[in-house]
Amino acid sequence: MEKILDFSRMPAHFRRCFLKECPQRSECLLALVSDKVCGDELWGRAVFPAALKQEGGCPFFQSAQPVPMAWGFTKLLANTRFCDMAGLRVAIQQYLGSRTLYYRVQHGEKLLKPEQQEAILDLFRQRGYTKDLAFDGYVETYDF
Repeated sequence: MEKILDFSRMPAHFRRCFLKECPQRSECLLALVSDKVCGDELWGRAVFPAALKQEGGCPFFQSAQPVPMAWGFTKLLANTRFCDMAGLRVAIQQYLGSRTLYYRVQHGEKLLKPEQQEAILDLFRQRGYTKDLAFDGYVETYDF
C-alpha cells in the first residue's frame, strides 16, 4: 500500500489547533496541521482554549495516525455480472450521496475511509459477490 503523508488533500476548512498546553497535542492531527501547514496563512478555523476545559478531553481531537484509504470502482465492477453492474453503480452513488462524488472517488480525487469501503463492499456481498473484492487503489494517508 502506498503511503502519502502530505497535506495536499486537506480541505481549506480543516481546523487548526495552536494550544501548546494540550495533553493530546503530540497525537492530534489538528496540531500536526497547525505545525506543518500554517506558514503564510493569516486567519482560519481554529480550536479555542475552552476546548481544553471539556470533560473527557478536547471534543475536536483527531488521531494523527495515517488511515488506509481507497479509490476507484473499476476492479469491483469488472468482476460483476452485466445484469448487476448498473444496479451496483446506482447503489454506490446512493450510498455516497451523489453521482459527482461517485466519479470523484472513481478518479481518485476523493478517497474512501475504511468504514465507507466496508459499506460499499457489503453492497457487493449482498448480491452474492465474495471473491476478488478490491478497489482500484489504496493509499495510507491522513483522514481529513
